[in-house]
Amino acid sequence: MLEQQPRARWYAEKLAVAVEPLVDAGLTLRVIDCVRDPRDIVVSIRAFVAATGFDGFGQRPGDTDEEHLERFIGAVGDRLDEMAATPSAVDRITLRYEDFARDRAACARQLGAWLGVAFDPTAVDETSDQMRRHRTAPSVDASINRWTDELSPGEADRIWDALGDRLEVYGYTARPG
Repeated sequence: MLEQQPRARWYAEKLAVAVEPLVDAGLTLRVIDCVRDPRDIVVSIRAFVAATGFDGFGQRPGDTDEEHLERFIGAVGDRLDEMAATPSAVDRITLRYEDFARDRAACARQLGAWLGVAFDPTAVDETSDQMRRHRTAPSVDASINRWTDELSPGEADRIWDALGDRLEVYGYTARPG
């Protein structure tokens, strides 16, 4: 990276893996844990697939929603366990989708202060074609806790029963309120 960008201060990589091998390799890390209520993720995935026909979210041909949900719960559980297992010596911060979506400027300030850089929260153009293609709710507020209206109670309970203890540390609850 430094050969290509000698003035770079940071190199960012999106990973959904355990950090121990990177630490063991001697890399200095700063980890940004990004989380979102998985019940809303399921609703968003289903809406995206219905609107676009594209499924890059792990549903296999012939899978029922139940089979896909079971694998999804397992994958989210694995990610939450990996996040929890991050060695305490690794500098890390958590950004919740709900906080970022509602107050991008505050999250930009928080993240920028942590990294020692300034971010322009207006640089993300919500009206861009790319953003429109990925949006599955009519507004940011409508994208948060939409699971309460769009997910069956049985599915919501199943996700919470499997992951709730790991989600509570991020401020999520069994029922919004």
